[in-house]
Amino acid sequence: MNGTIQWKPGSKDLTFERKIVSVKKDEITLDIPLTNALQKEFGGGTIYKYRYDKRFTQCGVENLYGMCIYDESVKKSYRGIGEYCCDENHANTFVALRTVENAWVRNVSVEHFDCCVTTTSATKYITGQDLSAINPISQITGGRRYAYHINGGQMCLFQRCYSSHHRHEFVLGATTPGPNAFVDGYGEMTFASSEPHHRWSAGCLWDNIVLKGPSASLMAANRGSMGSGHGWAGAQMVFWNCAAPLILVMQPPTAQNFAIGLQATEVDNSKEARSGAKSTFNSIVNTSMIDMKYKDQPINGTGWTEQTAGTVVPSSLYYYQLRDRLGKSALKKVMDEPQYNKYFNR
Repeated sequence: MNGTIQWKPGSKDLTFERKIVSVKKDEITLDIPLTNALQKEFGGGTIYKYRYDKRFTQCGVENLYGMCIYDESVKKSYRGIGEYCCDENHANTFVALRTVENAWVRNVSVEHFDCCVTTTSATKYITGQDLSAINPISQITGGRRYAYHINGGQMCLFQRCYSSHHRHEFVLGATTPGPNAFVDGYGEMTFASSEPHHRWSAGCLWDNIVLKGPSASLMAANRGSMGSGHGWAGAQMVFWNCAAPLILVMQPPTAQNFAIGLQATEVDNSKEARSGAKSTFNSIVNTSMIDMKYKDQPINGTGWTEQTAGTVVPSSLYYYQLRDRLGKSALKKVMDEPQYNKYFNR
């Protein structure tokens, strides 16, 4: 309607970096599962042998506080909050991970930045933990306020991260291959969705993520002509024991998205939050042109939903799978004591 052209089938590729651990006749075993179907009828896939020696390894950013200086006279108004500072003539990203692997960002707090941490397609095995991003200074509109942004990259983990006044706190960019995970995060005064944002990313977990605010939502949907023609934004997305006024999952062609378990006690059920949830739902219905009916409850959509009124067991999919795969000692390396007690000593 507005002239925006959505992306076309065949125009987007997912590039998975894996090691072949065995070959038996025509069967190939990889070290890490793929997160998207590769059947011939859907385009198939190609295996390439490659080397890429340009990445920096075993490096990190930690124990820092960052703050932007901005022009306090530049202001606009926004519904629900009134006048706010929106100067954009300052640094917007605090940590950008571009060509690294086995790298980390931890114990970092930022104020007035649009983005605390972002990754690119040349990154893998990234950990961001114990991070805080508050009070970004920019317009509240598209292309701004992405707190923790996996914009390409795979095998990335963000855990114990906090944000306030952002739009997309825990978000994927276009054609981001998984697996990736956001675990045990919290966002307040949220103005948009945490989600695969556009153009078919694959395989991400949002585990125990809580969002509150005027337009807070978790979403894996057909975004249609939104933005620059976002279309189907992602597949094989899982929201596990999360909480938000709206958790919307839609089933894309050839794939599925999942919303399993709800932290009911953490959901903002105020009149303003329910109104914002319905408005977000209706926007997606209108742009996707898919027949869905709004239910006045947090979990909605045509995707796979289970236990929509309470949490499920295990309490954390990520940490329990980590324990089952590598043992209790692995948990001690990534969890602090209060968090361990929260999930394993109830």
